[in-house]
Amino acid sequence: MQTLSKDIIRKHMLAKRKALDVIYMQSAAGALVEKLLSYIPNNSSIIAGYSPIRNEMDVRPAMIALVNRGHALCLPVISDEPSPHLKEGRVRGDGGLQFHHWHPDDPLVLGSYGIEIPTKGQAATPDMVLVPLVAFDAQGNRLGYGAGYYDRTINTLRHVKKHVKIIGIAYSLQQIDHIAAEPHDEQLDMVITESGIIHIK
Repeated sequence: MQTLSKDIIRKHMLAKRKALDVIYMQSAAGALVEKLLSYIPNNSSIIAGYSPIRNEMDVRPAMIALVNRGHALCLPVISDEPSPHLKEGRVRGDGGLQFHHWHPDDPLVLGSYGIEIPTKGQAATPDMVLVPLVAFDAQGNRLGYGAGYYDRTINTLRHVKKHVKIIGIAYSLQQIDHIAAEPHDEQLDMVITESGIIHIK
């Protein structure tokens, strides 16, 4: 069986996600809350979410529910992002992501790629990272937008915090049979969709 190129998979999956009905997306976000709360222990761990773009699964209701249960939240910021909280204007980095503490009551500003980012700069090292994606397979391979920000960041995190959990967040329709992994690609520990939790062996 011929393996499709990542560009072809990406184009196809983004079109499928773009065609999703708003009501379905809202229902899926609600189902995600239940599944995340059933998996994540009731403790004070730091959880990294994300600001959804381009019809990504909306994790914001789940993030609010996690805060209400006592978890601390953080959001990713590109490490060389023009920064609203530093006079110098930029955050020095390696082309990966940094995580900044965030609470749902805190304001956000528009950053690169049209992604909302925190206006405060307190750094965080998450215990769990909720990762958006374009496609995934049952082996934990993830296809993103192609810039490699999450792969570089996950690699660093796994050296800094050995037991960090990397959780892909997606609609069930984003699962495909196989994604050809490259040496720099980081595998997910699990994937949570509106339909269930997929544990990676």
